[in-house]
Parts: sequence; structure tokens; C-alpha cells
Amino acid sequence: HRQSDVSGALKETREIYVNGCIRKALVYERVKLKWGATILGPAIVEQLDSTTLILPAQRATVDEYGNLIISLDNHQ
Repeated sequence: HRQSDVSGALKETREIYVNGCIRKALVYERVKLKWGATILGPAIVEQLDSTTLILPAQRATVDEYGNLIISLDNHQ
């Protein structure tokens, strides 16, 4: 079933350099993100074999198959 709460996957906050300035980004554990989870950028999603950067004005959503779908966030 869908689970939109991402607090259990949150690891830490890091500073990243993007678009010419330093921003704070939340860092999430990929394995703990479930179907329906949505993350607003800037953020980082880490897993054993890769790291995904979600830029400002982007949103990442986990679909029912476990894929991380990144799109523009029209609400920012």
C-alpha cells in the first residue's frame, strides 16, 4: 500500500553546491523509501550502488514498482 511518509528514510542533511550557491539537501536511504514516497529537491537519495541528486524545483516519487521517478515540481 502507498506510504508517503519519508521520515524513516532520512539519514542526514548535507551542503551541496548547485546553481552557483551552497544549499542544504536532505539525504535519504533509498531502500527505506516505499511506494508513494515523495521527496522535494534539493535532496540526495543514496543506495548501495548509486547516488541520485534531486535538484531544486524537482520532485522524486517512488512508483508502485519501486522506481524513482523525477519530474519538475510545479508547486515551487
